Parts: sequence; structure tokens; C-alpha cells
Amino acid sequence: MINLGTDVISDWSFEDGDIRIVKSRSNLGQALANRLNTYENVLAPFYNDYGSILFDYMGELNNPNIHEYIKIEVEDCIKKDKRVLSATCTVDKVSSDGVKCTLDIILVDGTDVDLDMIITQENTVVIN
Repeated sequence: MINLGTDVISDWSFEDGDIRIVKSRSNLGQALANRLNTYENVLAPFYNDYGSILFDYMGELNNPNIHEYIKIEVEDCIKKDKRVLSATCTVDKVSSDGVKCTLDIILVDGTDVDLDMIITQENTVVIN
């Protein structure tokens, strides 16, 4: 499997006096969630083609039509990560203001990674 990297955990919490880190699959999930949670091009001075327009859809009715827009945006955004070859997203309503995205991701080395995300008006969170 491709090296999925290491990073500081998003909440900047500490364990035994050291800042916690995420590795491998967890790092991929955190990186994808961070990309989806960042509004498109807000980091343009530092990163090209980073972020999404996912939150433009917040406040819309949680129905199959908006699910299709979310699906397309999630797939397109995730494919911008250099470790990802392809991504397929299935969207299911979990509450009036939240959806679950089941992701089937193929990495550039051919490895298949499955992730689940919950997307609400507040943020996107990887749940596995």
C-alpha cells in the first residue's frame, strides 16, 4: 500500500506530553475531511486547487437532487488529492440536516480504501 503519510491530529490534542498524530489510513481520512471542510480557493495563495464548494449546498432541502450535487462535489474534490486515483461516493440521508457519504477510493497504487463520512451544516467528519 502507498505511504499515506503522517500529520498532526486536527484537534491539536496532546498525549503523554506530545501532540497526537494520525498515520496511514486515518491521515488520509483526516486530509480528505480537511479538504472538504475548506471552502474552495480560500487557501489559494498557498495551495492550488484546494477545497470544495460543498457548503454551498447547505440550507438546501435534504433530498435526492441535492444528494447528487453532494456526490459530484465530494468525488471531484477527493480526486484532487495526489494519493487518489478515483473515488465513488454514495450519499444517504441520516437526518434533516446531515448525510452519510460512503466512499470507495482507489489509490494511485491500486489499493482500495473504503471510508464513511458524515456531512452536516457544521462540518465533514470521517467516521471510520
